[in-house]
Amino acid sequence: MGSRPSFLLQSMCSLSSPHHEGPPSGGIVGLLLCAGWGRRHGGDKLQQTLPDGRTVAQRAAHQLQQGGCDRVVAVLRPNQQALGLSLGRQGVGVVWSDAAAAGMGHSLAAGVQVTAGAHGWVVALGDMPMVQPATIAQVVVSLKQGASIVTVHHQGQRGHPVGWAASWGHALAELGGDRGARELLWAHHERTQRLDVHDPGVLFDIDTPEALSALWAHWPEVPPASEVPADLGVQPPLGRAA
Repeated sequence: MGSRPSFLLQSMCSLSSPHHEGPPSGGIVGLLLCAGWGRRHGGDKLQQTLPDGRTVAQRAAHQLQQGGCDRVVAVLRPNQQALGLSLGRQGVGVVWSDAAAAGMGHSLAAGVQVTAGAHGWVVALGDMPMVQPATIAQVVVSLKQGASIVTVHHQGQRGHPVGWAASWGHALAELGGDRGARELLWAHHERTQRLDVHDPGVLFDIDTPEALSALWAHWPEVPPASEVPADLGVQPPLGRAA
């Protein structure tokens, strides 16, 4: 087998059936990266409940589903069984990756490798549940109309998700480490379609208890950056490395 990371894709039904062969290929895949450790939050931030009754990860997946992705697949560590079950009940495919714990690049690579037949990917983060479906829909439409890379920006800052055409599949599948696809974005900025959106959710993540508390206080709106301390929930200009 060599040193290649191992991973397994399960659909909702395969969580109870070991014989399932995986979902159909093609279409635009919403790829939700959920394998981070959440150390700054001090616990399992993705399983924290929001005012709508969903967990952070469930709402992030729901937004991708409502945004027009043909299917949604989440990348998890093998020890995130409870999260995988909850997402599976929502109709989300789950990629169990033993390499995902090593960084976002490994997570992204695992998800792309398992969904290699996709026509493109909308790469989103499991701790960013407030991205509007309309924003995701713009990314999906841009990919279907032939865009190579699609980035979203709010008030001059790049956020998430990021759209990637199928032609980037090989490059994405070779990623590693914790920097994700940042170098690809820098190296190929001339091939990137920029979408300016009125959606503060593309910059807001739940990295700390303070960010979660601020979201509860302002629900269903994204809390203003002035009420979330620096580095505690608002993405920097280049965001993270998806």
